[in-house]
Amino acid sequence: YIIVNEEMPEVADYLRSRQTDSAPQLRLTVRSTAGSMESFRELARSMDRTRPFCLLTVDSIFRPEEFREFIARFEADPEADGYMAVTSYVADEKPLYVATGPENDITGFLDHPLPDTRYISGGIYALRPEAFGLLDDCAAAGKTRMRDYQRSLVAAGMRLKAWPFSKIIDADHSSDLREAEIFLSKENQS
Repeated sequence: YIIVNEEMPEVADYLRSRQTDSAPQLRLTVRSTAGSMESFRELARSMDRTRPFCLLTVDSIFRPEEFREFIARFEADPEADGYMAVTSYVADEKPLYVATGPENDITGFLDHPLPDTRYISGGIYALRPEAFGLLDDCAAAGKTRMRDYQRSLVAAGMRLKAWPFSKIIDADHSSDLREAEIFLSKENQS
């Protein structure tokens, strides 16, 4: 399930052009939204609400092997309600800081770091189906920001684990693209 901004029709066209009979079927929505939580709500209308899912809310550049490990650990951990990708690499103008306990259990999502805060959100979430209900609750309460949704997960007592990635780049500005190119070229060399 992919949502694409209406102002970028070439992205939707590109995704459609990449669709083949042998690839998993893309379910593409073209719609502009006010933010990540609204985009998630739009996608959730079509998603199977009985299954765990992974949501990426940013144009993320990261190491594929770290993502594979993130998914594998989430799938192997029936006690966790969700895994959140985090990184200590900060290059975002308004990062969401992630407070954690000794076992990397998430204790809060913060606009400003506390002295012992090590991570920021990477915009990658693996969650169990119960998370859909909290999305609906947030919308009904008039909340519109993804960070408010994340905070509601903690407030509801969901057990969320922070899973560190070495680096996640949110490629939302032209300067991020150059940084991502350098990061990827170093990855290809190793």
